[in-house]
This record gives sequence, structure tokens and C-alpha cells, in this order.
Amino acid sequence: MKTKGFTLIEILIAFSILVLLALLGFMAWQNQVAKARDARRKADIKRLNIAFEDYYGDAEAYPPADILTECGEDQLKPYLDQPMPCDPLTHTPYCYIYDSDAPVGQEFRILASLENDHDPDIGKLGCAGTDFCGYEAQCNSFGAGFNFGFSSSNIAVLNPLTEFNGGASPSPSAPLPSGSPQPYDEPNGYIYACVGSEGGVCNSWGYGVPGCYFFNSDNCDNMCSNPAYWCWP
Repeated sequence: MKTKGFTLIEILIAFSILVLLALLGFMAWQNQVAKARDARRKADIKRLNIAFEDYYGDAEAYPPADILTECGEDQLKPYLDQPMPCDPLTHTPYCYIYDSDAPVGQEFRILASLENDHDPDIGKLGCAGTDFCGYEAQCNSFGAGFNFGFSSSNIAVLNPLTEFNGGASPSPSAPLPSGSPQPYDEPNGYIYACVGSEGGVCNSWGYGVPGCYFFNSDNCDNMCSNPAYWCWP
């Protein structure tokens, strides 16, 4: 008896299904590998955060600005019992935002770029927006986007640096004391405001947010202790 073979269309359909299954499997594998790298990044930065706090306990200042620049070295011993970690994909140092204002070394941020932008920790930090945790010029991150990190307890990880893009000067949300500063309306680069949702922390912010007064200094001219200057975007 003559058996019927497969038609060309049937073969093509079967081949297409196999290719699709292989592609889906490869994408799932890639996602798992990316999540594994993200877990490594989180663990690295958490260890660095602990080491930095131990360092501060002895030196009364956090490590210097260049402490993370050499991958695989032991410059943090005895506070870190392993070689200096770096990003598992790019093999570059993690972003270290060092406090250079006097007295130096009293605050820090360590930032990384997680590949899984749906990681719940990104949202918890407030870094899920288009500005991520903040574009940090010190780490050449413009366009890269750090969306995860740790910071010293006196500042927030989130630091949304937003370049001035024009617009009308905002008006204050509450009457300000006499002699209060005018909105900073001719910035060169970044502008700063006292962020009410962070307890009055001075952070760089977007110009044109209603109810905000801006400053050209990263300490907001020491005005953030007064809630009248707080910005509620």
C-alpha cells in the first residue's frame, strides 16, 4: 500500500513551530540569566553598603571617591572579605556617588543598572520612572539609567537629576518667610529643591514642578529644615 508523505506546507509549519519554541526557550533562558546577574548586583551592593558602614564606624567618614575603581582588588580589606566586585555583565565598577562637600565623606550612594526593569525593588526605591534613580554625571550614566542602589541612611537612593528645560517659574505652595530666596530661574545644569516626600531632603529635581522653590546649590542653601520650602511634586 502506498503511504502518504508530508507536504511541503506541513513541513514548513512543523519547522516554524520548532523554531518558535526554540526562540521562546532561548528568551526564557536569557531572562533567567539576566535575573541571576541582577541578584549578583544586589548582593554586591549590599555587601559594599555594609562594608562602607563598618569603614565609617572606624574613620568617621565613608571611603574615598576612587575606592570602587579597581575591580578584583582588595582595597576595602578588612571591611570587605572578598575582591572588589564589579558589574557581572559589563565588568565595570559600580557607580559610587561620593560626598565631596565639607565635611567630606558623610553620605554616599552606590548604584547599579538592573536588566530586569520589572524588578519590584526598582519601584520600591522610586526608580521606575524615565529618570531612574538619577542620571549621575560622576559615573557617566547619561542615557544608561541606574535603577537600583543603596545609600547612607541620611539620604535617599533616589536622586532624579533633571536638566533645566525652560518653563514658567513655579509659585510656592505655602507663604514663605521674609527674605526667602527667589526661584532659581537661570540654572546652568541642575537645580535643587527640598523634597517634602523625603522629609525635606535636598535633591535635584525637575524645573517647573508646581509649588517648588529651587536653589543652585546641592544643600538648598540649608533651607530644608523649614517645611515652608518643601516641594511636593
